This record gives sequence, C-alpha cells and structure tokens, in this order.
Amino acid sequence: MTRLLTMTEAADVLGYSVNSLRRIVDRSRRKARGQRVRGPTVKFFQATRNSQILFRERWLIDFIDACTVDPNIDVDESRGPARRSSLPPSVTGKTTSGLDARLLDL
Repeated sequence: MTRLLTMTEAADVLGYSVNSLRRIVDRSRRKARGQRVRGPTVKFFQATRNSQILFRERWLIDFIDACTVDPNIDVDESRGPARRSSLPPSVTGKTTSGLDARLLDL
C-alpha cells in the first residue's frame, strides 16, 4: 500500500511553500467543479471538507512531469501540428509578394 503525503510533505517534495501548494489545490478544486482555471492543477485526496489533504507520490510525479519544460523540444512540436491562420497575410504580417497565400502552402 502506498503511503499518502501530507500537505507539508508534498510541498517539500515539490519545493513549494504550503501556501503555494494550497493555492494549486484550490485551483484543482475549482477545475473539478467544472470552472475554467488557469495554471497547473494537482490530484489530491480529502475524505471530508474539513479533513486533511493528502497526496500520493505518483500524483506529485505526474504534476512535476506536466509542469516540466524541456528546452530541447520546440514548443510548436510539443503541441502537435500548428494550426493555419485564417487571417489574410496583411494582418498576420506574412508577405506573399502579391501571390495568393493559399497557393504557397501546397
């Protein structure tokens, strides 16, 4: 059976303060309710509203992996194929030398 970590222990593992981790937990709670949130979220366990918040080590590892930025991977490649802009070249700033921009991407 895996041991569950307390808020203080989890904050130490992540290198965060307890208050910072508590903000992430609050954000995670809002996301679980279906609200839109900005920023990372983390899985946690809490039996009742007033009980202690606990974390599995695996959940913290998943959180670290999700928030890790690898400078060796191009941002566009990590997000999948880039979407084409539907804006005309005059708005996007791309020059087409007077040619139809749709013909340049064949």
